Amino acid sequence: MSAPAAHQPMNAQRRLSRALTLRYISALALIACLATAAWMSLHLVISAQETTAAVVNVSGRQRMLSQRMALLALQLVKAAPDERADLRERLQQTVDLMQRSHLGLIQGDAEMNLPDSMSETVRALYFDGDAPLDRQVRAYLDAARILLRLPDAQLSADHPALQHLLEVGPNTLLTALDGMVWQYQREGEAAVARLNRIETSVWLLTLLLLALELAFIFRPFSQRLHQLMGALNDAQGRLERHLETLEQQVAARTHELQVARDHLEERVAARTAELETARRAAEAASADKSQFLANMSHEIRTPMNAVLGFLDILLDSRLDAEQSGYVRKIRQAADALLRILNDILDLTKLDAGAVALEQRPFLPETLLRQSIDLFSVSAHAKGLALGIAPVPILSQAFRGDPLRLGQVLNNLVGNAIKFTEHGSIRLSVQALGRDGERQRLRFEVQDSGIGLTPEQAARLFQPFSQADETTTRRFGGTGLGLAISKQLVELMGGEIGVDAVAGEGSTFWFCLALEPASPAETADLGAAAPVKAASAYRRTAPIRDAELLLVEDNLTNQAVALAMLGKLGLRPTVANNGQEALEQLKQRRFDLVLMDLHMPVMDGLTATAAIRAADWGRDIPIIAMTAAAFESDRDKVLAAGMNDHIAKPVDPQQLAAVLLRWLPAASESAAAQAALTAGDAPSPDDQAPGAGNAAMINLDADSQDFAHPVAVDAPDHPRLLLVDDDPTSLRLAASILDADYTLLVATAGRDALELAAEGPELILLDHHLPDIDGLEVCRRLKADPASAEIPVIFVTGNQDPVLEAAGLEAGAVDFVTKPYSAAVLRARVCTHVALKRKSDLLTALAQRDSLTGVANRRTFDQHLEKEWRLARRQQTPLSLVMIDADHFKAVNDTFGHPVGDQCLRGIAQCASAHLKRPADLLARYGGEEFVLLLPQTDAAGAAHLAEAIRSAIETRFARAADAHGEGPRLTASFGCATQTPSAQDTPETLLKLADRNLYQAKAGGRNRVEPAVGG
Repeated sequence: MSAPAAHQPMNAQRRLSRALTLRYISALALIACLATAAWMSLHLVISAQETTAAVVNVSGRQRMLSQRMALLALQLVKAAPDERADLRERLQQTVDLMQRSHLGLIQGDAEMNLPDSMSETVRALYFDGDAPLDRQVRAYLDAARILLRLPDAQLSADHPALQHLLEVGPNTLLTALDGMVWQYQREGEAAVARLNRIETSVWLLTLLLLALELAFIFRPFSQRLHQLMGALNDAQGRLERHLETLEQQVAARTHELQVARDHLEERVAARTAELETARRAAEAASADKSQFLANMSHEIRTPMNAVLGFLDILLDSRLDAEQSGYVRKIRQAADALLRILNDILDLTKLDAGAVALEQRPFLPETLLRQSIDLFSVSAHAKGLALGIAPVPILSQAFRGDPLRLGQVLNNLVGNAIKFTEHGSIRLSVQALGRDGERQRLRFEVQDSGIGLTPEQAARLFQPFSQADETTTRRFGGTGLGLAISKQLVELMGGEIGVDAVAGEGSTFWFCLALEPASPAETADLGAAAPVKAASAYRRTAPIRDAELLLVEDNLTNQAVALAMLGKLGLRPTVANNGQEALEQLKQRRFDLVLMDLHMPVMDGLTATAAIRAADWGRDIPIIAMTAAAFESDRDKVLAAGMNDHIAKPVDPQQLAAVLLRWLPAASESAAAQAALTAGDAPSPDDQAPGAGNAAMINLDADSQDFAHPVAVDAPDHPRLLLVDDDPTSLRLAASILDADYTLLVATAGRDALELAAEGPELILLDHHLPDIDGLEVCRRLKADPASAEIPVIFVTGNQDPVLEAAGLEAGAVDFVTKPYSAAVLRARVCTHVALKRKSDLLTALAQRDSLTGVANRRTFDQHLEKEWRLARRQQTPLSLVMIDADHFKAVNDTFGHPVGDQCLRGIAQCASAHLKRPADLLARYGGEEFVLLLPQTDAAGAAHLAEAIRSAIETRFARAADAHGEGPRLTASFGCATQTPSAQDTPETLLKLADRNLYQAKAGGRNRVEPAVGG
């Protein structure tokens, strides 16, 4: 075929393609035009509907406004003089609104979507005829204005203006307005119908065009597409054959990778077996607890009278010392109520005698004062005097169930406050005489309330019963409180009753025979009160032995601070002014500085600026401890470069919280060392000799558990921090969670940040707080290493998705929207507490060597980097000791891997037993090598410690080898290195020096210490 003949089919295809393309573009353009027309017609229909709806709504509102004007005018005439000002204002507002609506209907109003034109029919109704609507409306408005201008003395029911407003009949304004509404509606419907017909025509034309396009464009295009598909099928066949070849090559390579992966998985499985076992155990425990909590989904009711007063006062007050007292009282009430929740919610338990009573000593005065504290705010809010009648019997101790007695008293006091509007409520205890060895006591709650008739008193003490139905409606309540009180008193062997006169008050009483407490028990009651400071001292156990610099010029304040810090287990050093503090900080390392502000020679702010200007002082925590306690003073010290502020007089709880917050390094080191060195190594003299392999196998028998992770018993009630300024929300959350958790409560962001230092396992955080909003609190918690790992759940009534996303971005793990169900809140909290515990367990396992229980290589690297930076900043010596087990391969080959593992555990025990400081760290470096990290230790100190450990290892394993009689003897070689880091040095320099000295120790005959010779 010639070239021109070959090009003819190609040219024909091109012409066909161009023709099809031209048709396709033309059809698309026409369709676009029709679609635009359809959209415009639809827009016009919607606009017409909206305009019609607006006109009909406004005209209908005119009808309602006319009726409202008539009603307000009538009320104005008949109202009392002191009520007419408000009615005049409301009538004026109605006149103004009707005036504006009328002008909008006849002139147009863009804000109300009213058109500025009207049909001839509507215009005729408004302006033509004998009684046009415009004239009637204006006359109606004028009549209302006449009434508004009249003085109160001239207002009367027969005034013509009022009669005009109240006029009814076929020719009144109301009838005309009805006719106008119907006219607007008819015209709007007609306009919409016309536009709908236009829209339907446009869509029909569009469908016709689509049918023509299908017949004349897509059919030829489909034929051309079949030709192209044939060519593609041919190309696909060639591609498939090529892919078969590639698949064969990939299969061969995949087989090789599979073999390598199987080998790697076997090694990984062997190394992670213990971790997997621990993980499964943790998951099983979490699943059991989740199932248990899921089963406890019954409705929880919290007695409102016990906490309502303190919660209400929080709604209208700022957080201060007084509110802290309220929160503590609320917590006491919640603890008491929730511990007996299951008993008081189900009266059948009491009927069946299923409630167990305690017998422990208590003071009647304590019970009465607890009730007074609990209800003092409620009584104060109603202006009631609440007090205790002073009698000698109050200070005498008795044995009984103070929890149940307090419950009965709280029920009676709560009822007295609820049914007393003015006057007083008095609590008293009377001694009635003895019943054998028991003393009969009569507890009374006397009020000046509404009192009771004899018929009403007879119906009391029954479940769901009150004085009468009107009392229930007026004062609320279920009527269960007195029924529960009656059954509790009878369960304790007493009786309960009421003496009352209607309108004069009531006296509720109950009598019990109680056994007097012994003198020893009475003494214990008096000594059990001061626990606040002790709890602070116990909480600071993780940071004991931390070195602090106390900068204070006042000798008395020095003595107080030194005593307090000493009880906290810290090691303080005193500087009398800022200049002395600078000199001491240049000479030695401190973990934290407590700085007074007002001092001679150099004040605290100037000293802080000088410390921060030095390279060694940029990172050290500085806490202001001063009598300047205002918020502006706190801002001033923070701006000067200090980290936190403690106001004098210093509270031990606050001091402990601040120190725990700013001593994370010491806390972590102490906790890690306590876990790694748990238990003392057994003395070689305590180990009995054996024979053969048994001697080596049993050399570590007293410390088999040392190889396993140190388990810290989790408390039965995990601690949660509830942060919410709404007392009702706090009450609800506490009633749901207090049975299973220990609750900390904060009503502001700053309190939440302070309480977070106490280490709750989870935080429930509201978005809206009075000082710092919830998002900022969450960000600060996540920025603080001490609280960054605490899960945060936002609990808020705001359902805004943007707010939820912001909370999750700030670091929260979940978002619960109010109102929530008790079961959902329990499940969410339980799930995240379980996840937190599993995460903590995995973190602890990841930091510990699974065989020996000491720190692993990763933990050592992290501590070395941190201690290196600290030593370089403070210019203090840092020592490192590398330990290598001599003849370990021979021992392992002779006696087997189990014996080799026990040998490594024994070396770890010997070394751990000689570490006394929290900052010192023992880690397994790899294989049979260990490493000691000793901050602030010079070369002589490191060599002395290494020699003591070497001697202990030699003595420990010599006993076992002597018992066996043959085989290699396990010893250890030590390489020491000490440096005061400079800017040019790195931690690798110290490691290389220690490794070199370890090599020299082994080359020099093993079982020896090679001390540091440089650095």
